[in-house]
Amino acid sequence: MKNLLIAIAFLCSAYLHAQKTDTTKYNYSNFRCYDISYRALNLTLNGGMNYSGVNSYLVDFQGNGDFSLGYNKYVNKPLFQKNTTIFVNSAFDYNKYETQIIPQIVTTTKNSQYFYTLYSNTNRYYNTKGRYFEVSPELVISNQSDNTKNDLSNTSNQHFNFNVKVDLGYGIGRIDPITQVFAAKFIYDDLRKEGVLKDKVSESQLFELASEMTKMQNLRFLDSRRRNVKQIITLNKLLNSQLNLSEEEKYITSSVLMDNWFFAGLNARNSGKRHSFKMSPFYNYSYLNGNKSDQIGMNLSYNFDHEKPINQYFQFFQNYSVGLSPSSKPLLNIKPNFNLDILFNAKVGFGYYPSSRTSIETYVTISDFVKNNLDILNKSDYLNFGLYTKVNYFINYNTKLFATLNYYGVYKNNNFNNFNFNFGILHSFF
Repeated sequence: MKNLLIAIAFLCSAYLHAQKTDTTKYNYSNFRCYDISYRALNLTLNGGMNYSGVNSYLVDFQGNGDFSLGYNKYVNKPLFQKNTTIFVNSAFDYNKYETQIIPQIVTTTKNSQYFYTLYSNTNRYYNTKGRYFEVSPELVISNQSDNTKNDLSNTSNQHFNFNVKVDLGYGIGRIDPITQVFAAKFIYDDLRKEGVLKDKVSESQLFELASEMTKMQNLRFLDSRRRNVKQIITLNKLLNSQLNLSEEEKYITSSVLMDNWFFAGLNARNSGKRHSFKMSPFYNYSYLNGNKSDQIGMNLSYNFDHEKPINQYFQFFQNYSVGLSPSSKPLLNIKPNFNLDILFNAKVGFGYYPSSRTSIETYVTISDFVKNNLDILNKSDYLNFGLYTKVNYFINYNTKLFATLNYYGVYKNNNFNNFNFNFGILHSFF
């Protein structure tokens, strides 16, 4: 609980500080561009270490690494939003931990391999009053094999999971991407540093450049060089017409534009609020060492999402959900059982974007999962708390380095603490 209070105090202090760091006043939330069709193929290599502890069980060391391949497509139109993700991940980890088994301490090593596949397709259909219906199928397939060895035993496990879910929702409000408006602002800032820009840039000029940059990002050519030439020429013409540049200033502007276009990153930032009610039927199948089980149920939830740019450098975001989840294990189990679970999740955080190449995002999560088994009138309560931080540095537009430092704890039924550090590289093909 002490860690939770410290994290909340830190976020409140960061919010107050962020409001004092604004420079030129622009209402970034007013920017809208409904001509977005974004696609990317992402390749990620990641590694890290963990430190964990629960009661008398202590993980001395855990090393992990993974390789993943993902495809993402995002579409934003006036009456339609779509976000499709296909993700394939292969990972391994090595654990070495000690267990207090009286009268001795037993040292155990555990090697695990994972394979994980995700398909998610979120579709929101809007009317002219800002209300929408959502249909979002999701499929997750995972496989885990591990080998555990110590002085007392040597065991192997094979675990397979198949999960399918469909979110059917009705909501009010909308969250729109405004990433390019900040990329445009950093271009103007660099032009001012070079002495090209002396007057204040109006909000309409800023939004005009951001809209044109968004359209240029949508361009697709078989030959990427032709796309790059088309993008730079178009944006150069727009800046020349806005700023009425001299011949020398045009050369400087072209250099600044190319630097930001090819070597800066796009830090995803959004603006808006969204309330929704969801009904999510699901089916889970599990296989563990020859033992099969399944679960069918329905999640009923209310959700609130809010993202707000405080200024050019800071972003605030929060997400809350509360719901019920009635479920049963009807088909493959020797004795079916029925559950009525209560779910609560909260996420509050900030993003800090000091330059067009760097971002730092940190957030706090709190969740409570109350599991009620109605057959035996048994209740289990799990209160979870997490503090997550991620730092990104873009080598160029396609490639970034990242590092994460996370803390995660489970309270009430048991006390479990986990510290995790990861680092990696991600390359995107657009």
